[in-house]
Amino acid sequence: MLQPTVLDLADVVNHIAPMLRRIIGEHIELCIQCDGPLARVRADRGQLEQVLLNLAVNARDAMTSGGTLTIATANVVDGGLASDRDDATAVSLAVSDTGQGMTDEIRDRVFEPFFTTKESGKGTGLGLSTCTAS
Repeated sequence: MLQPTVLDLADVVNHIAPMLRRIIGEHIELCIQCDGPLARVRADRGQLEQVLLNLAVNARDAMTSGGTLTIATANVVDGGLASDRDDATAVSLAVSDTGQGMTDEIRDRVFEPFFTTKESGKGTGLGLSTCTAS
C-alpha cells in the first residue's frame, strides 16, 4: 500500500546511497548530484527507494567492466532546471549510467512489465516498469 508523504528528494537519494554503493560494487562509481535546496514532493518514500534500487541493479548489470552511475536532483521551473526553490514547479530526478546502451528495439519495450533482456531466471522484468509515472 502506498503511503505518500511530503519529502525532500535529495534526502531520499542521500539516505539510500550507501546501499546503492554496496549493490553496484567497487568497480562502479556512484556520483550523487543533489542541487538544493529542493522544492518538496509528495511521494511514497519506499517506492522511490525501490525505483532507485531497480535502476542501480540494471546499471550494474550493464556495466560489467565498470563505469559511473549518476543520480541527480534539481528544481524545475517552467520546464527548465532552476536553482531557485521558490519558483520550482517540479523536481527532477535523473538517473544515468555509462553502460553499453540499448538498441532501439529494446528501448521501445524497456518499460513494459515482465520484459527483460536477461537470461531465464536472472530477471523478473519488473525493474523498469516500476519507474513509470502514474
